[in-house]
Amino acid sequence: MIYTESYHVRWHDTDAWRELSPTEALAYMQEAANHQFRTHALSLDELRDTAGTGFILSRIAIDFLHPVHAYEEIAVQTSTCKGHGYTFPRRFEMLRGGECVARAMSQWAMLRVADRAMLRA
Repeated sequence: MIYTESYHVRWHDTDAWRELSPTEALAYMQEAANHQFRTHALSLDELRDTAGTGFILSRIAIDFLHPVHAYEEIAVQTSTCKGHGYTFPRRFEMLRGGECVARAMSQWAMLRVADRAMLRA
């Protein structure tokens, strides 16, 4: 299931050329994933507090196709794929006016906070 969250790019999330920085692009993507969790399951805080688990980023590949500027409206789409072993994949697309301006594929691991043991998908 694809989840979409809309944002207006803040001026403070851009660099000297007023283009969205890679770090902030990833923050918008992660925030969309957080909202998806909160909307369709436990929030990440509840997951940590009730189950004692959390996600850690294993790897991410991101493609920036077009620059995004301060004050532009963007939509971030995210979805998960079936996990295998200890891997939980998640994909992202950042859209401006329906055009894909960035996309990413990430791999996450879930661990038990108390002893840092990795948990299977």
